[in-house]
Amino acid sequence: MNGVKYYRIQKGLTQRELTQAAQIGIPTLRLLEEEKRHDCSAGLYRKIRNVLHVSIDELLRDDLPEIEDTIPPHQMYPIWRECPDNCIAVYRHAKRLTLRKLAGQMYISYETLRLACKEPEPPERYVQWLADMEHMSVEELLHCYGEKAS
Repeated sequence: MNGVKYYRIQKGLTQRELTQAAQIGIPTLRLLEEEKRHDCSAGLYRKIRNVLHVSIDELLRDDLPEIEDTIPPHQMYPIWRECPDNCIAVYRHAKRLTLRKLAGQMYISYETLRLACKEPEPPERYVQWLADMEHMSVEELLHCYGEKAS
């Protein structure tokens, strides 16, 4: 997968959202994502770089792993409904999991997880479960996912 498509998906943007933010056309973006278009102007790549916050060298790569572009952004990033310091919410976003998917992995209901992500401090048993799943201590998990910055 090439860098333009890879980093767009990593940032949770649709093609339309990226083209609007970068002020480029959708056909242009589709060409960039589906072909090795290294002959485009540097200005075009600068516009995309400014939105995705990655280097032009990364955008020009064509050896990045394939990732799925199937989760609608409105399902992926309802962060305004979650506590930004909640380690479960930060973990969910870092791992690109929907609430429903993570709730299924944790064997709890969607509503239970949604409410847990609203709290500044989630239930300890959920934090412990995530730490065990990631093969790390609770302290390491909190260090990695305890801040919104990750």
